Amino acid sequence: MRILLVDDERYALRNIERMIRESSLEVTEILTATDAPAAREILLASSVDLMICDIEMPRESGLDLLVWVQDKVPGLKSIVLTCHANFDYIRRAMRLKVEDYLIKPVPPEELIAGIRKAMETSAIQRETERNASLGKYWRENTVNILENFWTGILNGMIPSDEKSIIDEAEKRHISVNLYRQYVPILFKTSQRPEKDSIQANTNLRNAVSDILRNSFSSISSERFVLVMDPETYVCVLCMPEKANWMQIRSLILEDCEQIVTTAETFLSSRLYCYLDGRKTYQLMDLMEARLILNSFAHEDVVKRDRVRLIHDDEPLMGISDMPNLNI
Repeated sequence: MRILLVDDERYALRNIERMIRESSLEVTEILTATDAPAAREILLASSVDLMICDIEMPRESGLDLLVWVQDKVPGLKSIVLTCHANFDYIRRAMRLKVEDYLIKPVPPEELIAGIRKAMETSAIQRETERNASLGKYWRENTVNILENFWTGILNGMIPSDEKSIIDEAEKRHISVNLYRQYVPILFKTSQRPEKDSIQANTNLRNAVSDILRNSFSSISSERFVLVMDPETYVCVLCMPEKANWMQIRSLILEDCEQIVTTAETFLSSRLYCYLDGRKTYQLMDLMEARLILNSFAHEDVVKRDRVRLIHDDEPLMGISDMPNLNI
């Protein structure tokens, strides 16, 4: 902490400086000024955490200096000193939001207690501002943060083990349930990117992403749309607990049919959809699921159907309710 002492009495300055240095306070530097103009020069040139200022000074009082500080150095903590317990002084000082009001000569324990109080208030304020800044950052970037996390899961940048996933989620302040069930759906567009039209490609990518984000709302309240490459999109649906997979699968297929129709009607773009028909996946298995879907899409050269349900002839796996074995 850097402290500025302002007092026209040099003896008082030396005495206060001595008391601070002899204390156990973590003070890195003590600056001094004998009048308000000198104090203003220091405050404009240096970073100061706390100002201890005498009220009664010639030409310009400490209260006048505090008015200037409130305008030019907002957030600076201040303690005022005076030889008189003047009610008017106290009222004006409180309006200027000083941390403490001490009567000279100040006992060392009162001075140190006042400084400690100011330091604690400053620390709380910094933490509050930091949290507010993080909150603002999260609100402004929450979509990017979540999409980067899920993209990392699907492309293998985040290893598919519990510890790595938890560590990466904590870094991003994301809450994840490792054992929740997910349904990845892969979409491929047949419209290849135009080499000379960056804006057109961006517009198409944004439009397809918007269609996917506005779909599946009746199935899952939490879903993520990820652009894996200019032609490939993955939509990850978070399954509700105790969901009936056969019923959910039917609803997903209906939405997929609607998506490919909407894309062709409004974007003049053909979309092909690929979905594993037999099971849902846990978080650790999503990269493998994406590779399976991508491989199937790559091998689908005929493209007979716009919506393909792979592994549909295999036994169903994933979400199910255990029967009552006693019955």
